[in-house]
Amino acid sequence: MQYPASMLENRILESKRLAAWPGGKVSRLPVIRRLPSLLLHTLVVGSVILIWACFSPGTTLFWGGILVAAGYVSIGVIEARYSPILITPLSFYFLW
Repeated sequence: MQYPASMLENRILESKRLAAWPGGKVSRLPVIRRLPSLLLHTLVVGSVILIWACFSPGTTLFWGGILVAAGYVSIGVIEARYSPILITPLSFYFLW
């Protein structure tokens, strides 16, 4: 099936728009897009390990839980910025 040139151009532009960063640059490396989430995850895990090494188990559970909950919500917000629609499987996961 032959599409008119404008339809093909629109499909190509739409696929690039879905893969674009908020600034309009097309992301060719998915790892770079996930870098803020990976860094935040590493920071939270490292912080909880340091708290575990320095404090009692009760203190570790309290502050570790706060850090993990804040990191979880932050990663959700970071990842939601790249989503083309508001309702995704990831949003259902965070709601659950």
